[in-house]
Amino acid sequence: MPANLELIEDGRVAYIVFTDPWHMDNLYTNAEMVFKHLNTLSQTSKKCHSLIDMSKMRHIPQGILRMRALPGWKHPNNGIAIVFGASIIVDILLQAMARLLPNQLIITKTEAEARAKLSALLAAEDALQAKAVSVDLPPEIDTPVKSSMDASSEPPIQPPTEGIT
Repeated sequence: MPANLELIEDGRVAYIVFTDPWHMDNLYTNAEMVFKHLNTLSQTSKKCHSLIDMSKMRHIPQGILRMRALPGWKHPNNGIAIVFGASIIVDILLQAMARLLPNQLIITKTEAEARAKLSALLAAEDALQAKAVSVDLPPEIDTPVKSSMDASSEPPIQPPTEGIT
């Protein structure tokens, strides 16, 4: 298929490779698969980003500007699309699309640059998720419980049970 889709990074990234010749039908097929995946993420706060390889694509199919009307762009679990390897003419088109889809499209020249941006994006999300999940415990709970194997004669510190239902 001229537009191959693979989910990577535990389903957090849709990796799409376009090769000539491809048609809008190929894009719609992949977009439908990504949309179904986005729907499975609806129960979570996770985003699915796209890493799009256009290094093997030299021709632009007719109707490409309709790409911005795909339903996935507005899906709450849709992340950022990072595109790399575009030819000069495709890059010009992508720059126009980036203006139509603000904060949803990053254009890079190389795969290494795209993967670095993707890694930074995933790391930032992981840090945000970890911060949202972490709980600041009161000092009396946060104190490490001493093992009964300790040579110390102090009894182990127990978490308070008052007010806990």
